[in-house]
Amino acid sequence: ELMRAVQGQRKTAGLEPQDKITLTISTNEAGEKAVNDYKEMLTKTVGAPIVTFAEVTEGEELTAGDFQFSFTIAKQ
Repeated sequence: ELMRAVQGQRKTAGLEPQDKITLTISTNEAGEKAVNDYKEMLTKTVGAPIVTFAEVTEGEELTAGDFQFSFTIAKQ
């Protein structure tokens, strides 16, 4: 779900497939562990060689199962 949401944000931002992004995610400890478990696949799929965890006050919000995420993307 997170990958699909990030891809949607990339499209909305008019990014090309080759454009690299920085992905900033706000979530709880369990959500961070879930992201880290799939981090390699996430970074390759969404073109985000840099994934950071920080407080996101404005961004896309997503609920995936028991996890809550807020995230922003920025073109590198």
